[in-house]
Amino acid sequence: MNINDDPVFKALLSSLNTNPGFDFTKHEIPTQKCLKLESLDTKQSSLQPELLYAALEELSTGIEELSEKYEALQAAYAVLQARQQHYHNLFELAPEGYLVTNAQGIIQEANYAAASLLNVQQYYLVGKPLMSFISDAESNRFDHQLHQLQELQKLKDWQVVLCPRQGKPVAVDMSVSVYCDSQGNVVSIHWLILHVTGLLNR
Repeated sequence: MNINDDPVFKALLSSLNTNPGFDFTKHEIPTQKCLKLESLDTKQSSLQPELLYAALEELSTGIEELSEKYEALQAAYAVLQARQQHYHNLFELAPEGYLVTNAQGIIQEANYAAASLLNVQQYYLVGKPLMSFISDAESNRFDHQLHQLQELQKLKDWQVVLCPRQGKPVAVDMSVSVYCDSQGNVVSIHWLILHVTGLLNR
C-alpha cells in the first residue's frame, strides 16, 4: 500500500497544511508520542502497520493540541494589545496634564496636555527631572515632599508652582499617587494636574 494513499497519513498532512505559518520547531511534542515513533523500526512497522497508524494518529493529535494552544495565545495577545492601546489613548487624550516619574522625580511619560502646559515637546520631557519645572522658591519644599511621598503613598490637592519653558509661572493643583512593588519599593509616581489655579508674575 502506498503511504500517500493511507487515510491516516492524509489526515496528518491535512493537519499540517491547515497551519502553514505555525513554527513547530519552537514547541515540544509530548515525549511519549516521540518515543512511540522512535521505537518503531522499519521491519516492525511493515509487519504491524496498525502501530504506525496509531503513532501517526497520536502525533497528529499532538500537533492539533499545539496549534490550538498557539491560537489561544495569539488571541490573548491581541486582547492585551487592544487594552494597551485603549489605555494609551486615555492617557494621551486626557484633558488634564498627566506625568509619570520614577522615585527620584525623573519624567518617564508625559501626555499632550502636560507637555502643552510646560511648553515643551513630549519627547523632550522624557528623562528630565520634574524639579527643573518647579519654581526656585518652592524647590526645597518640593524636594522634601517628594521624599515624603514614599510613606504617604498618595497626596491630593498639592499646590505647586510650575515654570513652563519661556513662559510665566503657573500655580496648579496636583493629585499624586505612588505605585510600589511587592517589596515596597517605589516603581513609579503618577502626577495628575487637576486644574490651573492662576498665573503668577515672574
